[in-house]
Amino acid sequence: MKLIYIDTETTGLDPRLHALTEIACIVVVNGQEIDKKLLYINPSSYKKMMTIDPQALEFRNVTLEEVEAYPSSKDQFEDFISFLDQYVDKYDKEDKFQIVGYNIGFDIGFLKEWFADNDHKYYGSYFSHKDIDVFALVKHLKLLYMLDTPNDKLETLCKHFGIEIDAHNALSDIEATRSLYKALVSKHFKEKSEI
Repeated sequence: MKLIYIDTETTGLDPRLHALTEIACIVVVNGQEIDKKLLYINPSSYKKMMTIDPQALEFRNVTLEEVEAYPSSKDQFEDFISFLDQYVDKYDKEDKFQIVGYNIGFDIGFLKEWFADNDHKYYGSYFSHKDIDVFALVKHLKLLYMLDTPNDKLETLCKHFGIEIDAHNALSDIEATRSLYKALVSKHFKEKSEI
């Protein structure tokens, strides 16, 4: 089984209007972490004009000047595809990553728009349509009264399980997400999966 844990940081909430500024991923094959990557992306270097919400930058404690000094979207996209090509044969329909993350639909939306902005039509050649959303698992466990936290924020859950996190840093967030997923599976499921 090939999993890729992904977290993004962005210039806002709408993937059609806003851009990536960070993407972090951890590659796990048959339960073993084999690689990780962190890319910083200049949101102003997208082909189409993207909006930069000042609150999104303030939330992460970065400035417009800092993010505009990041490498170009095109260069980072090529680096990302080279990274994926090491682990997935994009011509093999059965060889795909299953994406894992916290509220992963958000990240997937931005990832797909990034592929589109780079005229790359092969998102589905790398990633399965079946993803694993740790946030959905948290909501399910709370619904069953098997988990009691004041809210569903990743930072809150990590604190509850004693997991270290530097919130709103893509690499720290995705490392924490993986640790949280392992903690939830260990606590609530007899069968352990290759996570």
